[in-house]
Amino acid sequence: MSSSYKIALVLSLLAAPLLCALAAGDGQHRPPSKPILTRLAKDPSTSLYTASVKNGGGQLVLDLAGPLVWSTCPGKHRTIPCGAGVCAVANRNHRPNCPYTAAGSNGGDGGRCACSATAYNPASGQCGYGDLTTVQLSANATDGKNPLFQVAGQLKVEKKFALCLPTAGDVGAAIFGGGPFWLQAAPPQQVSDRLRYTPLLKNPKNTAYYIGVTGVAVNSVQVPLPPGALSLSARQGTGGVAVSTATPYTALRSDIYRPVRDAFAAATAGLARAPAAGPFDLCYQKSALPPTRIGPYTASVDLMLAGGQNWTIVGASAVVEVSQEAACFAFVDMGAAAAPAVDHSPAVIIGGHQMEDNLVVFDLEKWQFGFSGLLLGTMTRCGNFDFSIGSQ
Repeated sequence: MSSSYKIALVLSLLAAPLLCALAAGDGQHRPPSKPILTRLAKDPSTSLYTASVKNGGGQLVLDLAGPLVWSTCPGKHRTIPCGAGVCAVANRNHRPNCPYTAAGSNGGDGGRCACSATAYNPASGQCGYGDLTTVQLSANATDGKNPLFQVAGQLKVEKKFALCLPTAGDVGAAIFGGGPFWLQAAPPQQVSDRLRYTPLLKNPKNTAYYIGVTGVAVNSVQVPLPPGALSLSARQGTGGVAVSTATPYTALRSDIYRPVRDAFAAATAGLARAPAAGPFDLCYQKSALPPTRIGPYTASVDLMLAGGQNWTIVGASAVVEVSQEAACFAFVDMGAAAAPAVDHSPAVIIGGHQMEDNLVVFDLEKWQFGFSGLLLGTMTRCGNFDFSIGSQ
């Protein structure tokens, strides 16, 4: 197997392609001894995380919960009828009347879906490619028949992947095959040592990854929530807490969002407010938020995890700058937000903003989720990832 084919195979599994087509080998299979890495970037116009594919491959969008990879639409392409099965299967945002053209505007294309491979996603302005619909990073298969497991065995790397999502203008990393995870700092940091783990949960109704969350606290004070508000119903496939890189900000169902927002507002009552800036309804004057090494000073939000761990969201993870004058509470009401990127109505969808500058690990062998916490607290970030540790 040539090196270029081997890397392409792993890319189709990862939902974010590896860096480039390597020079063809001599036909002998020589598995790499290091993890396989690719650089990630954040598209500031869509808040989606992308990996570049060289040799004209364009940008592919990372989607943990999705059945396929979205790629930027080419300038010219064939269209296919809206009724085609590939449209209905590949495009989870497909509508029966398919009113979207390649440019994303309504009408004008005779009721045909954009993009030759499968279909156009109006929510992100991306096209889906049908030959990458089987595994990706989704949680839809965990037994020995999962190609992710087969490729991991072939390459002699661990059955896990990790993400270090960047902020806009920075560079992050997707890592296939385990650690170590080194970040450049003074001295260099091995982030594996600070990972905390909680079990991954599986929803049989969709392909998303879930984690068990038992409560939410603001400044270490638990927020009263309706009984069972965060529970996942395996039978109905509803509720629970999903993780999504295609959701820009953590979205909470209204009965959870309102008490959490109100608790955060009460904990920050002494900070000068700014007008709401959709989709955010709790905003502050930036001048009222003292800068710290982890971002603006605000209250903290703890996701209280099964097993007793807390995932603390604070500073740059808890608020987002919306203008030169204002920053807002970086959580949104799921009822007021756009259509969620995870099907079957989770209670909470942890979004990309809250994962930025965190290392998160999906261990598919032990079926657990690892998280580092905000790296800014140790004077480093995902943009300092050391790419010399793996095969690129």
